[in-house]
Amino acid sequence: VVNPATGDSLKAIDLSAFADADGMPEMAEAFVVGKWVYVTCQRLDRKAQFAPTDKSVVAVIDAAADTVVDLDPKTAVVQGIDLTLKNPQSAVFRNGRIYLSCVGSYSDLKDGGIEVVDTVQNRSLGVGIGEETMGGNVGPLALSSDSTGYVVVSDASFTNSIKRFDLTRKTASEPLKGHSGGFTPDIQVYGGQLYVADQG
Repeated sequence: VVNPATGDSLKAIDLSAFADADGMPEMAEAFVVGKWVYVTCQRLDRKAQFAPTDKSVVAVIDAAADTVVDLDPKTAVVQGIDLTLKNPQSAVFRNGRIYLSCVGSYSDLKDGGIEVVDTVQNRSLGVGIGEETMGGNVGPLALSSDSTGYVVVSDASFTNSIKRFDLTRKTASEPLKGHSGGFTPDIQVYGGQLYVADQG
């Protein structure tokens, strides 16, 4: 917890309950939604070249108390929102839902995709569209509506492209024209325009 005006660190919230065997939860993204903070935990095995473990999780924090919320107190360990896919990279919040691009293993172009989390019910709604449909590993994403958007896709040779996706139809477009194919660390939709940080 920091003071944004000064940069001072005020306190720390322990998320080690969500770690895998290497003791690190590998947090990636965080969102404030009302009184809650949602934190994506990749749970990668650092002893196995950061390979995905059994699952990835979204931890939930009470922002008023700065404490972790146990979504299932009946179990012996602290529970977050278990994801269907693994290794979430990029995330966008829109209208009560978190949209996650999950890459899974970088060596497998079919084990990831876009997953949707409902912050009203604090549960995953499952895979919206898979990497096999997208044609590669998914990266940064941006939404243009509750069901459509754009995502950076990396193929087996690490060439980047931008594709439009539709979660209702579970379809992806051909790569958008005009992109260099170079590394693209972020994309954003604003005012009816798609902005692409194309390092190529």
